[in-house]
Amino acid sequence: MATLEPDPDRVTRRHRIVVVARWALGLGIATVAVWVAVAAAGGLDDSWAAIRQLDGWWLVPAFVIEAASYLVLGAKLHRLIGRSVVSRSEAVELGLVVSGFGVLTPASPAEGLALVALHLRRRGVPRRRITMVFAFSEWLSSRVFLALGAINLLVVAVIERDPLSDLWPFVVAAIAVLMLLGLTARMASQPGAVERISQIAGWFRRPSRRLPVAVRRAKGAAWYRDARELIGPARNRFVLAWLTALAVLADAACLWFALFAAGAHVGYDVALLSITVAAGSVFIPLVPGGIGIVEAAIPAVTRHFGVPYNEGFAAVLAYRALSTFLPAGVGVLAIVDLRRRAPASGAESRSPSDDDAAGEQ
Repeated sequence: MATLEPDPDRVTRRHRIVVVARWALGLGIATVAVWVAVAAAGGLDDSWAAIRQLDGWWLVPAFVIEAASYLVLGAKLHRLIGRSVVSRSEAVELGLVVSGFGVLTPASPAEGLALVALHLRRRGVPRRRITMVFAFSEWLSSRVFLALGAINLLVVAVIERDPLSDLWPFVVAAIAVLMLLGLTARMASQPGAVERISQIAGWFRRPSRRLPVAVRRAKGAAWYRDARELIGPARNRFVLAWLTALAVLADAACLWFALFAAGAHVGYDVALLSITVAAGSVFIPLVPGGIGIVEAAIPAVTRHFGVPYNEGFAAVLAYRALSTFLPAGVGVLAIVDLRRRAPASGAESRSPSDDDAAGEQ
């Protein structure tokens, strides 16, 4: 009996329908969130008046420091991918594709990661190493962001001096996060712990696809060796952590200057706290870049520190223009330039066996 193969045209049409549906639903959620933010800011007239009153001189350092954050991100990717594989400018462009263009795509940031992976494959980088670069970069970024957010929350609690009855849940959460980060860092430094985690994770697969314990532990040991080779000695790990922290702090500084442009003179700790709270929007599905959610969350946080909502709303719009939409536009140009840089035959010059061999080294 002949097996029925799926119609490629039908699959393509279905994929396009799903993409359009995701875009439409995400746009609808974002529109509602923006409408709520505008209404809270006093309506269109008050919001527009606050935007017109922005001091453009403060937006100059905001733009410069946001641009610097992408240079720092490029330096981090340059170290992770390999200095002999990509140039410094190429690494900056890869960062713009992932953290700029990729943020505003329907499956944010999967599309950006896929484009970067394709480019690196054309450069001859094995799939396994590309996966390791993405995994470690995200792992490090999440840990550094959580650490900075927790420390800043403790700082804010001390500066604000609000009653402990109001702040104790946040203080306890910040301390718990720091303790958890320390515990997981210790576990990640021990090969036996990594093997055990791989063994446990493999148990959750379907019984028909579950590998023997020895194989699961061996895979964990291989990942540990590859990760140690990727991140290099302690000095290199220290530099990678600092580069990640600088990128986060620069992004918060961009918001800080945008708040000054709106006439809201608050401490840097408030800007960093606002960024930390707004980061939760990335977990909201179907809303690329948290559009609308971030615009509502940041003015709500700054209002607690005495900033009128309409000023906070004007500041977040300026911040988003500089930190989200402008990098996304530059990321599109970076995609074009990366296609020009990479040889089209690079990906085909390596076979899957090459990847496996490289991953075993």
